[in-house]
Amino acid sequence: MLMDIRGSKLIKSKYYSFSLIILAYAALALVAKTLLQLEIAAMRSGVSIFLESNIFLMIAPSMALVGYAAVKTLKLAE
Repeated sequence: MLMDIRGSKLIKSKYYSFSLIILAYAALALVAKTLLQLEIAAMRSGVSIFLESNIFLMIAPSMALVGYAAVKTLKLAE
């Protein structure tokens, strides 16, 4: 059900949308895990301000993914 050149249907199943939401949260989990590993490595080397000075690196993807999930959830509820 992919869109061809003439403009037929896109993939619009609810399962496809739910899988996109799950993949988005999985990507967020990978980002958080990487940042935590960087923080642990920084603390072992004596630098403990990595997370405090770069907290926006965790907040920005979280806000984007929460917004994406909210939009997808609202579209699925229609």
